[in-house]
Amino acid sequence: MGIKKKIFLAFSCGILVITLLSYAFIFILFRQGYETEIMRYQKSAVTMNSNMVESFLDSIRQTSLRIIGDEAIGIYLSTGTVKDSLEKIKIRQSITNQFSHYSTGQILGSSLYLKNTLFLNDSLPIAEFFDSQTLNTNPFVSSSNIFSDTEVKKESWYLQLIESGKRSRIFLDPETKNFCFAQIIHNNYYTGPYSKEGQGVMVISIAAKDLARTFSLDPISDNSGYAIFTSQQELLFLSNAQKSLYLEACDRFMARQAFGGEIVTLDNQRYVMSLNSLQRYDLKILFLTPYRDIQTQLSHLMRFYLLFVFLIFLVLMAGIYLISNRFTRPIIRMAQTISTIHDTRNFSVDTLHFSKDKEIVMLCDSFSQLISHNNQLIQDIQEQTEQQKRSELRALQAQINPHFIFNAMDIVNWMALSKNEDEIAEIVSSIANLMRYSITEPDKLVPVSSELQNIQEYINIQQLRHSQNLVLDVDATEDLNTVYIPKFTLQPLIENSISHGLVESKKDLHILVHIYRSARTVIIDITDDGVGCDAGELNKFLDHSEDTALKVSNGFGIRNINERIRLNFKGASGLTYRKERGILTARITFETP
Repeated sequence: MGIKKKIFLAFSCGILVITLLSYAFIFILFRQGYETEIMRYQKSAVTMNSNMVESFLDSIRQTSLRIIGDEAIGIYLSTGTVKDSLEKIKIRQSITNQFSHYSTGQILGSSLYLKNTLFLNDSLPIAEFFDSQTLNTNPFVSSSNIFSDTEVKKESWYLQLIESGKRSRIFLDPETKNFCFAQIIHNNYYTGPYSKEGQGVMVISIAAKDLARTFSLDPISDNSGYAIFTSQQELLFLSNAQKSLYLEACDRFMARQAFGGEIVTLDNQRYVMSLNSLQRYDLKILFLTPYRDIQTQLSHLMRFYLLFVFLIFLVLMAGIYLISNRFTRPIIRMAQTISTIHDTRNFSVDTLHFSKDKEIVMLCDSFSQLISHNNQLIQDIQEQTEQQKRSELRALQAQINPHFIFNAMDIVNWMALSKNEDEIAEIVSSIANLMRYSITEPDKLVPVSSELQNIQEYINIQQLRHSQNLVLDVDATEDLNTVYIPKFTLQPLIENSISHGLVESKKDLHILVHIYRSARTVIIDITDDGVGCDAGELNKFLDHSEDTALKVSNGFGIRNINERIRLNFKGASGLTYRKERGILTARITFETP
């Protein structure tokens, strides 16, 4: 008997014994692995559908947010008592058209039919222009309607929304079974008296059958399903008819925030259950799959597995005899070569040619393509990182520019309303300089001298508004034309000094900007003799800490400064606060090349 036959018989007997002994073990592992995969799939399905529900709720919430930020609606809501009938009709039609504009845009941007209803607070004079209806007495079929809230204030969902102290609430209309999103409207431009009920409540409704279209769950079995509950265990949506089953699961497990792929017993049957919470909207999504369905699928798969193992055994026998000697050597050489790869960018694919066999050549070519693709991905990631950094810088700069321009324009309005003098021309000139500075190349680094010139323009404007003297002193040991910083880095800090330093004091305000260098680090300290805040609380706010009770009126500005400095400079660059002997100091540090 030849050596090849002996090797073949030895390997064949060994593989046969190993196959028989390991089949049971593999069966157990396969069963566990399949169950684990089912758990993982259901958990991922929960996460995916939770994200879709949250995205859907975010999208319909945008309509109410647009109304909150609409200046025209704010003006209409602030309208006082109107006696002229024609004027009433005009105002009513105007606010109806404005509200319908947002509702129509919402419908065009969605494949679902959403019904928008605005209930105006009956304490507003404009509310008397509209009928008083509820969600269920609404006689109109249009997608957007406006009513007075006199009648709707008696309904339970409205009372629960007001009593909860929150701005929004999701509920199920008990009569129509529609899924409803209610949002209290506090328009940013409303100038009337404040009310915790806002200027009204906007309700966006969607039918339950349409809501199911927002999900894309591929169920594990035909009996799989899901339900949406509120945190108060109110059932909002159910994908199948097993209501009692989901209510039992809700009663037992709703106290938990989230879990995935647990096996539980409900109604004397085992189920794979997953739960996820949408804390922003106080919702929980519950998924259930009967465990017996998983066992049935597993039994079918194991039959194919047994046949597959038998076929693999035959193929292995033939393969051992035919290709063991032929492919062992080139494969080992290839493995040794691959093991020496530490950086694919420095590896030459020409060293992968070990054999003329077609399979080995294909394997080498595929691996060569993989290396090329990996190198390309590394290059793309590097480019994307740089692009992202530039985009973040532009976005942060774009946020600060309008903020300052609007502050300057507010001063123009104040002067125009309070004085009828030629000084307005001087203010407009200064504002023009400020606008030109903010609009021209907003993401470009500028010398500190240019930033200080811009600040002086701002102080000139503020000086006309305040009776106290505003004095800006600059103490610099560096050439201010050679030190570059992002635009509007110092201006918000000077603005804070003026805004807070003159609130409770009638004395003159002195602001000192001290610029000096320590080794390779440039330090800019800004101090004033006004009323200072708690430095520790400000530093917590800059670090996005939630453990602070400080109410920062301009927190957007100081956080923006801190982030832009960190993006533009390396090392321990950024904005910090400290307080010594009662004097608050804002310190900006950044490293220079």
